[in-house]
Amino acid sequence: MFGTESSDLLWFVVGLVLMLAELGLNRFVIVFFGIGAWITAICVALGIANAFIVQLLIFLPSSVVSLLALRKPMIRRFKEAT
Repeated sequence: MFGTESSDLLWFVVGLVLMLAELGLNRFVIVFFGIGAWITAICVALGIANAFIVQLLIFLPSSVVSLLALRKPMIRRFKEAT
């Protein structure tokens, strides 16, 4: 797909777009896929994930794990703050 020199930037931008999209949707779900994209960007930048399939295998589980582990505590935190 892309060379690794641009893949990390692509994953970073995808993560940023997903996090910005969360501001408009207010469902508090898409932000975790943005976190997964940033984790993938870090792995690509460190040379851990050069192949696209490896990048997907990092992105999907890290997104789902962050969603399952962080969504409820973060919702509670934001409700307490308001």
